[in-house]
Amino acid sequence: MKKILIGIAIFIVLLLGGYSVLHLVYPSLFRNYLTVEEVWKNAKGYDGKIIRIQGKAEFSTMMTLVLCIPSRCDCNETTGQLRLVNEPISHVNAKYAVNDYIWVSDLDCHGDECGMTCPVIQPKTGDVYEFVGRLAVTFENADPAELQLTEIDISSSRQLVNGAWVPIPTGPFVKELRATSNP
Repeated sequence: MKKILIGIAIFIVLLLGGYSVLHLVYPSLFRNYLTVEEVWKNAKGYDGKIIRIQGKAEFSTMMTLVLCIPSRCDCNETTGQLRLVNEPISHVNAKYAVNDYIWVSDLDCHGDECGMTCPVIQPKTGDVYEFVGRLAVTFENADPAELQLTEIDISSSRQLVNGAWVPIPTGPFVKELRATSNP
């Protein structure tokens, strides 16, 4: 009986040890999302597939640079785009970008110099999101050069707020860019 108990104890230790090693080597087997780095490492394999990806938000704003005389808000156009980055920053795609990121399409914001409207969500730099969508890979010389998440399923996506995962509030939202006395 003692030998059986020792055998069971050894089996449990080996089983737990194997689980720990697998968890360290293949972490995506034990969670339901992919990181930005994991998607970049297997971009060809995920191209065209629906995936759940988790990343830290970077929201970038681009504006045309027309000099308006007199100055007014409706002179220049503004676009805001959300992209997800790995935390910590990864460099799988170093040939084409400073750090790895994935554009989240269908969530762009548009407006003028004074403000823009974000029709779906109100993206903020630093927030952590999990988006569900279809991965679209742009290739350059057979290498993945840009990744974009399309066909976003907002109802299946979520946002980390104060340590808890919550549904992403939907808009539209207006983001003020600068105050002006000229309408």
